[in-house]
Amino acid sequence: MEAEPPPRARRALAPLVAAVLAFPSLSACDLTQPVAEDGDACAWLSAPRVPDAEAKIASHTVFLVDVTASFLPAKGEQSRTLDPKGVVTAIMGGDFQGEGEHLVSIGAFEGASTKTAWPTLRAAMPPATGGDATVAQEEQEMIGCVSDAIASAEDTAPLSTGTDVLGAMTQAGEILGGDDGQEGVDQKGPTARRLAVITDGLSNSGCLDLRRVLKDGADPDGALRACPRAKGLARLGGVDTRLFGIGTQVSDRVLSSEHAEWLKGYWREVCRSLKVGGTGCVQPPGATRTVRSGVDRTDDPVIAFPAIHKDPRSDDIPSELLFATDSATLTARAKALLTQVVGKGRHVVEVIGYTDSRASAAYNRDLSQRRASAVLRYLLAHGLASPGTRAEGRGETGRKCTREHPKGVADEACMAENRRVTIRYGGRP
Repeated sequence: MEAEPPPRARRALAPLVAAVLAFPSLSACDLTQPVAEDGDACAWLSAPRVPDAEAKIASHTVFLVDVTASFLPAKGEQSRTLDPKGVVTAIMGGDFQGEGEHLVSIGAFEGASTKTAWPTLRAAMPPATGGDATVAQEEQEMIGCVSDAIASAEDTAPLSTGTDVLGAMTQAGEILGGDDGQEGVDQKGPTARRLAVITDGLSNSGCLDLRRVLKDGADPDGALRACPRAKGLARLGGVDTRLFGIGTQVSDRVLSSEHAEWLKGYWREVCRSLKVGGTGCVQPPGATRTVRSGVDRTDDPVIAFPAIHKDPRSDDIPSELLFATDSATLTARAKALLTQVVGKGRHVVEVIGYTDSRASAAYNRDLSQRRASAVLRYLLAHGLASPGTRAEGRGETGRKCTREHPKGVADEACMAENRRVTIRYGGRP
């Protein structure tokens, strides 16, 4: 009879993970750290896994942690950020008591997908050892181990600026699909494949740059098709994918509620394009904790969301937040935004569309009319406007910025200010 495993009494993983993260250029094959001393309940997270051709791999869960300056505080600063324990419990709860082998990978990402650090790669969670009461305690210790490892991964210092969320998700797809060059690993493949991405979603690098999206209103399909590593992204099809923290920035750079809703809507579109599995891609806000950083983080390139000009009588919404270029079809993200902007209890009396002067006056009048009508149809369908509300297209008239072509050169910022939909409010009839 084999000796019973030592009690799971303490967690000494943090120093080990920090040591691995100090060398983020290590490849997956380099991550063969020695097993921690006996009695360390978390030693399995750093122990190399020995593939077993007979083992049934019940699940593989990948955690990706955004370590950029828009999501985590800079050195010497503190901010509220997501508590990883809630994330681990949400996505892995029940694994410990299930049959088969359960694998865990943890990666820390930044602006370059090639620099994602993997302090934990295909670590095999130990099986339960005792009765029901003991197993419940051991499960909480395993959740604590993974949570502590994620918290340690947050201390990774970014080596480049920007945030490449899709690049990191591509690597996760390759790892979950066995395409990352790991010979003899996961031959049978896991029964359940999961991906948890902890990020604000403010991607400004790689295949998805939201600065370009906000400029031309492009949907995610085009960006995904053009991504050089589309094969890795395709591997996410059917994977239970959940995004935690979308729209949540460090405390001094908080997005408006309207812009946060737009961002959540965009990532829902990304998930639909990727055909991921699971019951809900963008997760609601979870528990937070205060984090003080000891890590130098270079400021991320700013994603400038077009301002929504609001007052009690009207709201001016930039067209870039509602439509793609030359389109009068509301995007999915625009619908969430409109619901947030208008809300209940306000009486919409008129919706007016405007354009810049780029095309002919007749074309602009028609486009602005179709856009105003599209917004009104959505408001009517969702009880945010009443029958009899008017929709009018005024084309390139009513400019807020009059000098669209100073010295004969197009001023893009000026033209963007004129492309808008105005929603006007009045008293109840």
